[in-house]
Amino acid sequence: MYVIDKLQKMYDVEGKTQLDGELAFYFLKHLKEMKTMNLQKCMQETGISKASIHRFYNKAGFQNFKDMTNEIMKEYALLSISQYSSFSENNFSWLFKDSQLINLSQCLLKSENVYFYGCHQDIEALSSTINILRKNGIVVRELLVWNQTELLESLHYLSQNDVLIIIDVFKKIQMFHEASINQSDMLKISDLQQLSCFQYYIGEASQDEYHGFQIVQINNQKNVPRPFVLALLDTKLSHLIFQGEQV
Repeated sequence: MYVIDKLQKMYDVEGKTQLDGELAFYFLKHLKEMKTMNLQKCMQETGISKASIHRFYNKAGFQNFKDMTNEIMKEYALLSISQYSSFSENNFSWLFKDSQLINLSQCLLKSENVYFYGCHQDIEALSSTINILRKNGIVVRELLVWNQTELLESLHYLSQNDVLIIIDVFKKIQMFHEASINQSDMLKISDLQQLSCFQYYIGEASQDEYHGFQIVQINNQKNVPRPFVLALLDTKLSHLIFQGEQV
């Protein structure tokens, strides 16, 4: 996924405040429309000039707009989700509350934008979930902004039906809250109280809600290795989203 991944990284870092980030967002938003995408349509819908769009695709090595959209279209067709494992579900169902995952999957399907914040390792492991969201025209972003002022400003692009997810599968939300108070570079839960979007925390917890965050609990008393927990979470969540598409 060379081109889509590059667009994703560009949007993760720049958001919509920089021209390249805005174009990256536009193409991520319209992945499934690449077959009918043309330069004129892109110019009209973004308000960005032909020269700026030319510089954008030329920097990536494409000779023309069509070459770029053709490559994006090929990669879009290859987006995949994990094969469902009934063995994993039957033997490790105690790790998650299905009702919480179902609630999250339904919320995600109604969104237009999904922002992830937290442990990069955990976010990166949710590849199937991110791919199926992409296939539904939902733009995903990992908040990697260095400038704290810009980071907070970027959250205001989230609308009422959008979703912010903080994830650290082996950290209690109370621990995250306490750490954020003491670390000036972290998003603070108090900074998020006024946001109108849905807010979720994926990690260890003893309740269903905390300071406005809906919780997706990881109940890992048996110390299942982190990669397996994440693989199972990704498989279950992506297939719940897939099932929701069919309803």
